[in-house]
Order: sequence, then structure tokens, then C-alpha cells
Amino acid sequence: MEAVREPLRTARRTAFEAAHRDELRALERGLLPRIREPEHRHGLTFGHPVP
Repeated sequence: MEAVREPLRTARRTAFEAAHRDELRALERGLLPRIREPEHRHGLTFGHPVP
């Protein structure tokens, strides 16, 4: 069952990323610096998924 779903997920993720590229980049520019500050202050590392 998962072998069938994975290609569909990949295709949908790729389509979503292409359709919302500018919005995703804006979020990365705004959020990543805000996440980095508490990481450095508290010695933490936040994980996030990378496609």
C-alpha cells in the first residue's frame, strides 16, 4: 500500500512547492532567523523535515 502512496505524495509535494514557491521562501526568510536565535541562546537544535 505504501509503495502506491509514496509516488503520489512526492508528486503532490512537488506540485505544491512549485505552486507556492514564493510563499515558502518568504516563510523561510522570516522564520529561520527567529528559530536560530533561541537555538543559539539555549543551545538547542530544532529539526525540520527536508524533502
